[in-house]
This record gives sequence, structure tokens and C-alpha cells, in this order.
Amino acid sequence: MTKAETEVLTVRVPAGTKQKLAAAALSRGTKTAPLVNAMLLALLDDDQAETPHIEPVAGQMTMCRSEFWIPEFLRVALSRRAKEEGFKPARWVSLLVQANLMAGGVLTDNELFSVKESNRELAAIGRNINQIAKAINEEVAMGRNLSASGQMKMDLLSKLQEAIELNRSAIDALVVDRNQAWRVA
Repeated sequence: MTKAETEVLTVRVPAGTKQKLAAAALSRGTKTAPLVNAMLLALLDDDQAETPHIEPVAGQMTMCRSEFWIPEFLRVALSRRAKEEGFKPARWVSLLVQANLMAGGVLTDNELFSVKESNRELAAIGRNINQIAKAINEEVAMGRNLSASGQMKMDLLSKLQEAIELNRSAIDALVVDRNQAWRVA
């Protein structure tokens, strides 16, 4: 946003809030105004909110160790939260960083297995659809009206379509859940 595109907003806050906000901004390595802007845009779910997005870089995919210091109360909370999620603290922090910097949810090993299983099921459904479509096309190519079995095959195609939609909905729900699980407050 350029200065020409901004407006001034003046608000009154309870005593001490301004100092707490300044401390929060300082601890995040920013100034108060950008922090308030980011919070307001996130609250309003505004499409102007800047979402950091980092693309993977070929040749830089090897894992490396990073160390950081945090206060004891945060380390305790981190350990508790990681355990609740089924991770060791270091793995949970790694996934949290990845989710936030790459602007999307991260799939755990179990979730990734589920998505792969779903893809296998979709492939099997696709093969079934091809076989059914071939049989129907052969009937129609011979100039015949659809027989009872042809109609039954059409009904099966309808059921397959419903199964595909259920599968897609499950995948969409998984993606939404993972994005929400890794969201930073």
C-alpha cells in the first residue's frame, strides 16, 4: 500500500494496551503500525493481507539444523502442544515454520498416506468408468438403444460420480482442517 492509498484511523484503547502492543511489535521485529495493519486485515479477512509465500528451491531441499532460543514457558507450551498433535517438539516446530512460510497447511505422514490412498481409489474408479463407458459406447455404436444392462451401467456411472464427489469433499475438508491446524494466531 502506498501512502496515497492509506487512511488514518484513531482509536482509544484501555490504559497499558498501547505499551503492550509496542512490546508485541518489538518482539516480532516490526513496528506497531504494520502489526496493527496485519491484525486488522487478518481480522477482516481482507484480500490485501500480505501472505508470505515461499516456493521450494531446486537443489536446496536437503534438511539442515536450526537452533533458536525461547522462554521456558513457551518451551513448555511447545512441548505440550507438539505432544497433543502427536509430534516431537522439533518436528512440530519444523512443520509450523513450513506451514507459515509456504502459506499453507502441512500434511502429516498419516494424512499424506490418506491422500495417497484416496488417489489410488480415484484411479480405480477411473478404470471402472472407462470400462463402463467402453461397454456403453459399443452398444450405441451398433445402433442399438440402451438395453436394461446399458441403463444399469449408466446408473453405476451416476453412483461413481457421487463417490468421486464424496472423495473430493473429504480431500477438501482435509486441506481446510490442515490449514486451520497450522494457522498462527
